[in-house]
Amino acid sequence: MTEALVILLIALLFLIAFFASEILGYIGEKKVAFRLWFLSSKRFKVIHNILLPYEDKSSQIDHVVVSLYGIFVIETKNYRGWIHGHEKSEYWTQTFYKSKTKFRNPVSQNKGHVRALKQVLNNYPDLIYYPIVVFSGRAELKNVYTEVPVIYKSRLLRTIRRKKGNEILTIEEVDQIIKQLKHARIKGRKGRKKHIRQIKKHISKQKKRVKNSLCPRCGEKLVLREGQYGKFWGCASYPICRYTKKLS
Repeated sequence: MTEALVILLIALLFLIAFFASEILGYIGEKKVAFRLWFLSSKRFKVIHNILLPYEDKSSQIDHVVVSLYGIFVIETKNYRGWIHGHEKSEYWTQTFYKSKTKFRNPVSQNKGHVRALKQVLNNYPDLIYYPIVVFSGRAELKNVYTEVPVIYKSRLLRTIRRKKGNEILTIEEVDQIIKQLKHARIKGRKGRKKHIRQIKKHISKQKKRVKNSLCPRCGEKLVLREGQYGKFWGCASYPICRYTKKLS
């Protein structure tokens, strides 16, 4: 009995480790969803975790807030450690103790969500969209440079309410937009499984591209150079590192 319990515990720990990022993401989304619950239902309507068709792919949006003042598109990240990133960078960096991890630029990611919403709501060409990135974990936004609000969850409601001004929608139009989004969303397990496969395929391509563009010896960028026998890839830290790679 004890041996079976140990095996079960090991299997449980393995599953937790394997799905750690998904679990943390789910917790982060729930924290933000709880904050959004305090918005006035007479002015704001909220949809959580909606999967929309976008071109030949799909776009999963953590939170969409449809209001009298426009649409707030919220991307949630539940990270710890220092966060470094620039609005135009392809990747941002999470520094936790001595470990550094790269993740997709959430501002760029959220811009894709806005484009998906515009495609679905193309009968509302004058809608105003407000993208927001929210860090719900124990992260410290150390060096983040962007015009799009990248904030802690404690500032979310304040950031949304600050946009109160001219009402561009009636409450009836808000309800109609909510219905239109719910009608357009991808439903069922098959659609979500396909979306996950698309994400994994994209991440795999990006990792391969990043790997192929960095020096395997020192981690610096590979730059295009020209020598006696033509063009080749060379390490940017030359002459400290003399790694070269044939131009394919």
